[in-house]
Amino acid sequence: MELQIKQEGDIYIVSIIRNLGITNMSDFKNEIKRLIQEGAKKLVISFEHTKYIDSSGITALIAMKNYMKENSAEFRLTNIRGSVKYIFTLVRLEAFFRITGTLEEAIEELNA
Repeated sequence: MELQIKQEGDIYIVSIIRNLGITNMSDFKNEIKRLIQEGAKKLVISFEHTKYIDSSGITALIAMKNYMKENSAEFRLTNIRGSVKYIFTLVRLEAFFRITGTLEEAIEELNA
């Protein structure tokens, strides 16, 4: 799995490159857990470069949400477009996750 991770203040920005699905969901979950175990309390998951998500990817996001809640961490999803947005809308994930239109909005919400 290709992830890009950068830090802006106390916020970690995780960009998913290409896709999130059955072939890489474990890597994604492990990387998020590693960040939380190392002390991250605020994350932004960016889908700016993500072209595809399947049910395994959605499962990984739900597991991440639960893990972060258990560890008093918070996150936002951002830059959801195209076929990924279609899946989120179809499955009604907008009601389950905090989603922003831009990275800047996500950072602003987490800093509030």
